[in-house]
Amino acid sequence: GSVSVTGNGNNTVSGSSAGLYAKSQITYCYNVTGGASSYATGSHYIDPASIVMTSNSGKNLVTGTDIGIYATRSLNSTERYTLNSTYASDNREYHFYSVLANGGLPGSTVTLAGIDNEVSGNIGIRAENDATVTLEATGENIVSGSEAAIVALTGSQTTVTGGSVVVSGKLLAAHGYTYSWNDYSNLPAQARNRETLSTISIEYGAGSSVNGDMRAYKAGIITVAPADGETGSVAITGDAYAYGSDEDLPESVSSSDISLQIPDQLYYGVGFNTDTPTTGTVDITLSNGSTWSGTSDTGLMAYQDGDVTEDEIGTVNLELNDTSVWTMTGSSAITLLSGDGGTVYYQDGGDALQV
Repeated sequence: GSVSVTGNGNNTVSGSSAGLYAKSQITYCYNVTGGASSYATGSHYIDPASIVMTSNSGKNLVTGTDIGIYATRSLNSTERYTLNSTYASDNREYHFYSVLANGGLPGSTVTLAGIDNEVSGNIGIRAENDATVTLEATGENIVSGSEAAIVALTGSQTTVTGGSVVVSGKLLAAHGYTYSWNDYSNLPAQARNRETLSTISIEYGAGSSVNGDMRAYKAGIITVAPADGETGSVAITGDAYAYGSDEDLPESVSSSDISLQIPDQLYYGVGFNTDTPTTGTVDITLSNGSTWSGTSDTGLMAYQDGDVTEDEIGTVNLELNDTSVWTMTGSSAITLLSGDGGTVYYQDGGDALQV
């Protein structure tokens, strides 16, 4: 279903669990005695969920005790029980590919558009299972969470763009997925091969800030860069982590991240065995006097110490213009350092930077 709210003043939504909750549903009907072949010929019903909140002259304010905005997708309970209890995993996977071939697996969408947007909760925004969350503002975008500001999982995309962007809390992008299922040649290519990344995009204008770590694992991508046509700046305070898997992180940070990645049906809405050969990526572009205070950890130093394998090394790219500064608060490893004359400042003279 879809919900659209438009106001000329402020739009305010609050909830004890989630402020806004969008959940797409998929129901599939097939011959339960027909084996794998019935999955290609059965019928399916997809109910994508969509929420649009627009304020023409004021603020969109969304608060939730647990989650400000929660966007996800799942099967109905009867179908879930049947699939999990009756058929082997290969038939279940084929079932999902037949749905994909016949119209796809749409995730839910949530869009906030206004002069100002403000979203808060224990987790500000949580998007999973191909969901799309977009915050667009001309004045100010504020996202905060005591446990995390934004969590993007299993092929979801979250974008915060326009105006001054103020993020308070951790950014976590993880568990994008790739999958190839070529045993069933009768399915079209888009059904046999699928790749979806989990992304968080912070597109900043003037006076923006990000206060919290940026952590990307397993086909998760976090991007912090100027909005198109903007000449803004951002002040980032927090560390960047990009690994192949959260299990490889230092224990001091991994336990909290892993707990954030176990919601109800984390992988079930995707429906495939998750196979993610790519690692995490953090891309940061600093312009117009922007600053970053923190460290960068790609797993390279852990690999050199023999703690992780080479394919667990992630990617952190940093681009600085000539007025921007990275204050490195500890020894760091970075994949690509580029720009036109920016400054890297070693807060501690004994720290090391590997590029």
